[in-house]
Amino acid sequence: MSQQTAVTIRSQDGTPLGLRYSTPPSNRPFLANYMGRVFAAGDVVYYAGCVATVTGQNTIQGIGTQWTPTFVGRRIYVKGAAKSYGIVAMSTGQLATLDQSYTDSSSPFATYFVRSSPSDRKTLNWSEPDNPEAWPPWNGLAIPEDNDEITGMFVKGTFLYLMEKRHLWRFQFVDDPGRTGHLFLSAERGCLNHRLAILADDKVYLFDESGIYAFDGGATEPISQPIQNVFQSDGLTSTLQVDWSQDTTLWHASIDPVRTIIRWFVSMVGQVPLTNAICYNYRLERWWLESYPTAITSSCTGSIAEAANVGIPSGYRRALVGSECRMVLCLGEHALDIAYDSGTLRGYVVSATSVTLVDSAASFASYLGGAPVTIVSGTGAGQTRIISSNTSTQLTIVQQWSTIPDTTSVYQIGGVSWQWRSGWLDVEDQEEETARDFLVSFQPTTSAMTFQAQFFYDHNTSPELFVYPYNDTKDGVTTKTNDPSIYIDMTSSDVIPGWRVFRQGFHTERYAYSDRFLQVYMFGVSNDQTVRIFQASIRGVDKEGL
Repeated sequence: MSQQTAVTIRSQDGTPLGLRYSTPPSNRPFLANYMGRVFAAGDVVYYAGCVATVTGQNTIQGIGTQWTPTFVGRRIYVKGAAKSYGIVAMSTGQLATLDQSYTDSSSPFATYFVRSSPSDRKTLNWSEPDNPEAWPPWNGLAIPEDNDEITGMFVKGTFLYLMEKRHLWRFQFVDDPGRTGHLFLSAERGCLNHRLAILADDKVYLFDESGIYAFDGGATEPISQPIQNVFQSDGLTSTLQVDWSQDTTLWHASIDPVRTIIRWFVSMVGQVPLTNAICYNYRLERWWLESYPTAITSSCTGSIAEAANVGIPSGYRRALVGSECRMVLCLGEHALDIAYDSGTLRGYVVSATSVTLVDSAASFASYLGGAPVTIVSGTGAGQTRIISSNTSTQLTIVQQWSTIPDTTSVYQIGGVSWQWRSGWLDVEDQEEETARDFLVSFQPTTSAMTFQAQFFYDHNTSPELFVYPYNDTKDGVTTKTNDPSIYIDMTSSDVIPGWRVFRQGFHTERYAYSDRFLQVYMFGVSNDQTVRIFQASIRGVDKEGL
């Protein structure tokens, strides 16, 4: 047999064809379809289970791990070790062979993570044109080192954008990404992960360490200034604060294209992770915060089949979210949370224990597990608990009541708690007696629903108490002695429907200490009808802050 020289098979332009159909890279978590090719970037970090290490051996044993042969070529980092080690082989018994002997201290149970080498983490790979299964090893481009990590990709217009935590890179090419591709730094802001970037109205809305901003492909526009204290606490505000100590890779966002709302589901300080969302109406440019009775663990935008039992029509896209207990929820389609408007939803408590509520006159639906129940008035008002199980007359809750309800307590199942707070308003200098009436207009309801309003003066953290009671069922406004709340009935009344006024007088001494600033706080719980408040105003103040 004669010895022959190996000949490399090449295309007309000299590109080798022997490895053209190599498999896609197994360590790239982010994919994007751009100009007929599939692009891959980023780096997968694996850290499940733990490892057993022995000094002097060239193997590491995985415990509770699910390592695969694709880990070969990556590096393992053991907590407390002075260096990392390359993986050259992987056995079926979760035994990793290293490129050198383990020189650090032995440990029977050590935490670790596996990832690519530093030189490979910031590489952009791509497939052959119109052939997503062909990934030649030479189809790669190094991204300039900037002490940052790739968190995702998106396509906008004629460009492919690579997101990092603090940077945005723009990539484009003519025919061959390797020969004609160009990479440019597009913005010195980034995105925490690929699920926090949302495209709406030809803009991409992104969430990074500095807040939320809009990107039109050229310039960045910071948009979260009205709620910036949510992102960076000054230690003085009492509002919800983003908890940066949580795992930000689990945060995500969704868009409701019909209602033009983007929701960023994040973790807040002192709250159960992923039970809160930062919400933005990108057409009206308005912000608010939402809280949920259960964690929202995933989200998407899609259409669903008609659900006749809850009155949800089919045919248009809406925000769908995944939650606990195998629940998939549709946001914004109903006035109640996880409760259908069948059976008793509101009533007076007949008796209660630390974990139960009984209404002998009720006829609860067969299953209300996962739905919230709120005490809307009476003893224990303001408490919300999650229902674990129920009978036709009794609710059992997950967490004990702080204050056990009694026969004065009114409950609401599935009610959505809401609150609104104005800015600080300047009180006008008028020494003569002047009206300081509180007026509010709303959509009247046909079933019982009440909300409350409170006044705060001169940056005080406690609301002002009312000395005298006021109760006029015709006006639909009530106050109680030594109670800070104005109780406003939203049902129709004998006076103008959907309009209430609480009348009071005041005067301000121009050269003496008196009330100078006023803040209004409104809150309530919905019933089976959506709460719609159109306007709130106060006479005798500067209304620019309202």
